[in-house]
Amino acid sequence: MKKIAYIINHLSFFYSHILPHALTAQKEGYEIKIFCGEPLSFDSEKFAKKKISQKKMRYINCGFNSVSLNPFKDLLAFFKIYKALKNFNPDIVHITTAKAQILGGLVSRLLRVKALVIFISGMGYLFSNKLTLLEKIYKKFFFIMQNIIFRHNKIMVIVENIYDYKYFLNQFKLTKDKITIIKGSGVDLKKFKRIKNHVKNKVVLLPARVIREKGIIEFIKAANLLTKYKFKFIIAGPFDYNKPSSFSKADLDKINVNRSIKFIGYQKNIYTILKKTGIVCLPSYREGLPKSLCEAAACGIPIVATNAVGCTEVVKQNFNGELCHIEDYLSLKKKIEKLILNPKIREIYGKNSYFYARKNFDIKVIGNQVIDIYNKF
Repeated sequence: MKKIAYIINHLSFFYSHILPHALTAQKEGYEIKIFCGEPLSFDSEKFAKKKISQKKMRYINCGFNSVSLNPFKDLLAFFKIYKALKNFNPDIVHITTAKAQILGGLVSRLLRVKALVIFISGMGYLFSNKLTLLEKIYKKFFFIMQNIIFRHNKIMVIVENIYDYKYFLNQFKLTKDKITIIKGSGVDLKKFKRIKNHVKNKVVLLPARVIREKGIIEFIKAANLLTKYKFKFIIAGPFDYNKPSSFSKADLDKINVNRSIKFIGYQKNIYTILKKTGIVCLPSYREGLPKSLCEAAACGIPIVATNAVGCTEVVKQNFNGELCHIEDYLSLKKKIEKLILNPKIREIYGKNSYFYARKNFDIKVIGNQVIDIYNKF
């Protein structure tokens, strides 16, 4: 029996993005074990632990923190991953998320793991925020470590969009047989069914973590200007996310002056919220390929998003949604208002979203692409 070790920052991300593919690999005869870091959101992590345990998958917390720049703590985590990975002795190491990529990638090279799969789900905080001097130094160090990791003999780098494909191909001089595009983590089309009569729904939903780079400030400011319409504005995502770009309640209260936004926190079943939604919005600064928008599209809901890397893989202007400028709440307000005032356009966009998702984001198709990569090693 071949073994796959998944190294990832948080169990919550494994549950939301990787678990279906790991279950397929398990059915194919692979033995699975997860090596994770410390949680940033305890609400989402608690739920993920429960679901992963129900699937009888083993996991070990290796003690690293995805947002910490503490080298001593990272060094301790490095040795913990080294010891645990050596004991497990995997045939394939599948790494997702940035900190896990560095720690897991270096350990994999030292242990001479047979094959390495790196899934770039997004470029993360270092590419979507203004950085401090220390963070800029860390970013350069990150590049150096990536260069070492990407020299692994048997490696496959998975990216989610053409921009990242070109970036990694050129930046790290990867050959084309060592990098591929897979469009996201996929959507379970049996679960995320088409929502009929969504045009009647008076909810504008932003499904994302409550952190700056998701466009939270812009969404609140836009909503403050749209209070004359009988639409509710909702943000569904972890509010306890411990990250430099997170917000305190006091910070949000200063922006949400009209109390136009309702925060409903982490949702175990986002489909129940989508069923009441008329427009899904994601004014993110940068993405890999946003799962939340793929799910919205699968439900046949029109979308407003930024003209940002990743978002444009799901949202096509004048086809299934509207694209606004990044970090521009007036542009965002204008696009949301257009859809509020034009139910016919919402209906057309929703229909196009539905068929576009079925063609591009089926979790079965994407899962098979991941398994094919495993089986080639």
